[in-house]
Amino acid sequence: MRQGKIRSFGVSNHFAFDLCELLWIADKYGWPKPVSSQIPYSRLKRNFNIDLEFCEKHNIAVTPYQILQGGLLTGKYKRGQDVPEGTRMKENPNWLPQPNDTIYDQLEATQALADEVGVPFSQYTVAWTLTQQAMTSMVIGSTKLHQIEDAVSGSEVAIPKEILEKQEAITPAPTRHTAPFSRPTESYLGFLIKRALPRSLRRHIYNREAIMRLPHDLKTTLLLYQYQGLSYKKIS
Repeated sequence: MRQGKIRSFGVSNHFAFDLCELLWIADKYGWPKPVSSQIPYSRLKRNFNIDLEFCEKHNIAVTPYQILQGGLLTGKYKRGQDVPEGTRMKENPNWLPQPNDTIYDQLEATQALADEVGVPFSQYTVAWTLTQQAMTSMVIGSTKLHQIEDAVSGSEVAIPKEILEKQEAITPAPTRHTAPFSRPTESYLGFLIKRALPRSLRRHIYNREAIMRLPHDLKTTLLLYQYQGLSYKKIS
């Protein structure tokens, strides 16, 4: 960004507490702040839902991925019917396992709402996703042109408030944060720095005189490490 090669940056798979730490560090040192956050999010995977309010409050645009849940939220999989050819579930059952009865109940109830709105299931999914807090765009994996056209059409669909309320009852958001993956026990900032720091420089972490002789960027990195109080054992 200092060289003018990019105007802004975003992050991916970060929780609200990660973003809070990044914003705090950026504010403390006068660095650019992240402007977007990419997270896995769908009606069937709302683990990050509680974080959306934080993103909206701090002007961090959310770009979800996996919104179609591997095709589950397109309406192509039906209870009691064979898996369609050419689908992800057919190509790799381990990647997308067969839905259980609870999920089929949710899919069928959602299909009824999409019918009530008068749009295909997939378009309804895109439209619903864009109604969520802080959502500004999305990542959709498409293999065919008509899937892209379908997604564009879905972005223009308006879902009535009463339908959204019914949907919330069918696929409610969790009442607490349920992380879909784990984080390292050390501070996340420390984890990021560790990944970026050359191993040959790690011995300098607590040698302040050596740190001050390093180039500016590396000096800043090591000073942050020192500030975080991470021991050599944790990063070696």
